[in-house]
Amino acid sequence: MKILVCDTSGQIASCALAEEGRIAAEINLRHGLTHSEKLLPVVESALELADWTFRDLDALGIVAGPGSFTGLRIGAATVKGLAFALNLPVVPVGTLEALAWNLPGYRGTVVPLLDARRGEVYAAAYRWSGEEWDEILPPRAEKLIEFLSCLTAEGHCAFLGDGVAPNEALLREFPGAFLVPETLRLQRASGAAQAALQHAAKGEFLSAEAFLPDYLRDSSAVPPEGLKLWDF
Repeated sequence: MKILVCDTSGQIASCALAEEGRIAAEINLRHGLTHSEKLLPVVESALELADWTFRDLDALGIVAGPGSFTGLRIGAATVKGLAFALNLPVVPVGTLEALAWNLPGYRGTVVPLLDARRGEVYAAAYRWSGEEWDEILPPRAEKLIEFLSCLTAEGHCAFLGDGVAPNEALLREFPGAFLVPETLRLQRASGAAQAALQHAAKGEFLSAEAFLPDYLRDSSAVPPEGLKLWDF
């Protein structure tokens, strides 16, 4: 299976092409939150680098959330449009699960953290089972101190994601904490692609019409009376 996976959930616009567990190409562009301008050129460049075309693809993967509401909507709109045009299925991957794939095989607990604003983080916990990540604590949005109180410290805990830097002092007090270096800390589509291939192998596809982002909580944006936010 050949799959194209996009991630616009955070600061980086990322695209990866994968086939049977092999990453054929990956581009990570950290250029501010300009994903609406950069994502399609990044996709086209990745295809050119891998010597693939859109016609070679069997599915489209997308990091579905949580994360930046605007970023998720841009990624969803792009992938849904491509899926409709190419008549391809969509494979959604959670942002926190995708982040865990930055550290495959880690012996300990992997804890992805995203800055959720309002004094909260998006967080989950995973442990490596030999071939995939087992979810120990499901994704949630809450204050970091509350999440850490639910986390059992058994060996080392690797913390990654853009929620690490603003909470570094608190995290360093957690027993066995390992703060992942920034080179592996943020979202990248190659990790999401590995997760997407596993979901695809289990038949976990959606149609373009059925796919929606997973914001994990309601937006703080309130539309003016008489107007509606995007359906996606």
